[in-house]
This record gives sequence, C-alpha cells and structure tokens, in this order.
Amino acid sequence: MFTKHAAFTSVLLAAASAFAQPGAAELRPGFTLRVYQSEWTPEFVIEPLADQVPNVDVLRDSMNLSEPADFGGLESNFVASATGWFNAKTAGTYAFRLCSDDGALLSIDGKILVRNDGVHPTWCPQADVELSEGLHALRVRMFEAVGGEVLKLEVKVPGATEFAVVDGRWISTEKDAARAVAPGFKKFTSHFDGHRAVLVFSKTAGFRHDSIPEGIALVR
Repeated sequence: MFTKHAAFTSVLLAAASAFAQPGAAELRPGFTLRVYQSEWTPEFVIEPLADQVPNVDVLRDSMNLSEPADFGGLESNFVASATGWFNAKTAGTYAFRLCSDDGALLSIDGKILVRNDGVHPTWCPQADVELSEGLHALRVRMFEAVGGEVLKLEVKVPGATEFAVVDGRWISTEKDAARAVAPGFKKFTSHFDGHRAVLVFSKTAGFRHDSIPEGIALVR
C-alpha cells in the first residue's frame, strides 16, 4: 500500500540521489548554463517544467555574465539555471556574494543561501555558510525581465580577505553531460520566489502555510 510516509520517503531518497557526488574523473572546470525563453515578462524566479528543453545549454568557465552573448544571445524575458559542483578545498566558513539583474537565488546542497529575487537593477546581497571539505552541489537560478542582464557569483574562502569570482578554480561540471536545445517559448511552473510559499484551504476554514520542504513542487 502506498502511504503518505512512503511518498515522503521517496522524495527524500530522490533528493539524496540528486546530490550524489561524482568522481573527479567525471568532472571538468566550469559550470552548466541553461537558458529558457519566456513568452511573458517574469517578475520572480520561476522554474521551467521538467519536460522543457532549454533554448541554450552550454558550458561556461566564469560565473560573471553581463552580456546577451553570455546568455546565448537572449536579451529579455528569460530564465537561466547555472549548476555545478563547488569544491570546498578546506572546511570552514565560506561567504558568497550574488549579484544579479534581475532576480536570482543561490542554493548550496539544495538549500537556498542567498535570496535576491524580484525585478531590480544590479544588487549584490551575500551570506555565509559552513562547508565541509569536498564537493557541494551549487545552483543559481535567475531571470531577466527587460534591460541589462547580470549574473555574477563571488566567493570569499576561509582565510581570504577579498571576494573572487567563482570560476573553474572552484566549480566543475560533468565532463560528458548530454546537451540538447530547442527553439521557442517554454512552459514554467506557477510563481516561485524561493520560499516555496503556498496557500492551503480546508473545507471549513482557510489557512496559510509558508514553508514546505525544499524540492516539493507547488500543486494547485
């Protein structure tokens, strides 16, 4: 019998497998950038549906993107996802600074660390995180409405006094990753601002629930 407990357990197992660390021989310096064109102007970070093939799927060396060419030629109304494995060379406190225009979210090992969502000019919030030595799954989600596009991620490693752009010194991606692209506008999930906020109503009284586990999709 398929129970709620079994369903939640399957979600946990899927999340764990999603962050299974690859071997060093499977990786190369850089990160994977996928860009999805939207038919309408987004106002918050949103997710493409799982079956959507990106318009752009490329390898990038430095997480410092500020020109349409950096995003495969797209200038407005798009969503981008930058993924890779961050190599924490020593255990300790790492500071990450995320600059974006428009909104962006930084996740480490599946947990959102920096929120910089919404429509705005370039803004650069930062946050600290304790990391163990080794590889950590890193993902930046961002969107561009209209105007200039910026995505820049910097790190200050233990013992350093200055931030440095996250590049091939720190981040790597699958060496033989399959890449596919397709033209046209893409389909996205409902509004998502990084909080996974939803409204849940009972038959007798409505109530608000503002926190559900990371990775659980919004269902209407």
